[in-house]
Amino acid sequence: NPKATFSIEQISPSVAILDPDDGMGHCALIMASHHSISLARETGLGFLSVLSTSHCGALLWFIEQATSQGMVAIAMTQTDTCVAPFGGAERFPGTNPIAFGFPVKDSHPMIVDMATSAIAFGKILHAKETGKPIGHGLALDKEGHITTDPHKIENLLPFGGHKGSGIALAIDALTGVLMGANFSNHI
Repeated sequence: NPKATFSIEQISPSVAILDPDDGMGHCALIMASHHSISLARETGLGFLSVLSTSHCGALLWFIEQATSQGMVAIAMTQTDTCVAPFGGAERFPGTNPIAFGFPVKDSHPMIVDMATSAIAFGKILHAKETGKPIGHGLALDKEGHITTDPHKIENLLPFGGHKGSGIALAIDALTGVLMGANFSNHI
């Protein structure tokens, strides 16, 4: 929505919901970052859920904003379905990325930003552009067989088998179901 009107509903002193009116995800992440950091500064905890938006880019940016101010941070989001859960061949969760960071005294913060799929979707796009294969065991073709050809990929696989599937489903529940937002194949 190019004419989106963002609104924030304050649920409690440390919890809020941002509705970006189907606006650009990058803008929503910036607003969510500033507001959740402000809440954390005021109350010791800043929890903010973002509803109805598009791709927000790397979660790393948000984590860096918080850790640079001496705060611990965690961020997660759901994506369109493109991952076959452990033992399955049809897509159910998305790459559902998660990131977290911890400030470290007199050093750079410890930050992790990762997809719950065995390979990030952006790396698939890069492999398609360069014509290079991806690693074995990262994706399935239409028939549900392992493929390394980026042009034949139908579904990605979760990292760590059942563990990655479990984390992806938990992210779906936390960011979708519990927030009253769309989730999994309803996005």
